[in-house]
Amino acid sequence: MPDIVRTTSREQCFIRAFVNGYTGQVRDITREGMKIALFGDLKVCQKDTINVKIIPDESMKIPSFYLRGTVRWVKNESFTLILGFQYTTDANMSSVVYLNKILKIWKQ
Repeated sequence: MPDIVRTTSREQCFIRAFVNGYTGQVRDITREGMKIALFGDLKVCQKDTINVKIIPDESMKIPSFYLRGTVRWVKNESFTLILGFQYTTDANMSSVVYLNKILKIWKQ
């Protein structure tokens, strides 16, 4: 895994996510990216661009939304694929608003 310098703190969380039809879970999240655990045999490599569907818990009152970004690192753990994901700067405004709401909720 390459050294990655984070400029923001990570918030641990557990939010459902889907990538290319594979179910997963966001394990931690920042303003710059997230760590996602995926269950299945997704073929993904460092530097790949992917779309992640984020499905917040109903109690958050945030609709599901998509984030586009780049895979920074990939690690296999048992039956789980763990990947570091960095958002691209071309995210639509509603996705940015929803992401900021999630960050605010998890900091409480």
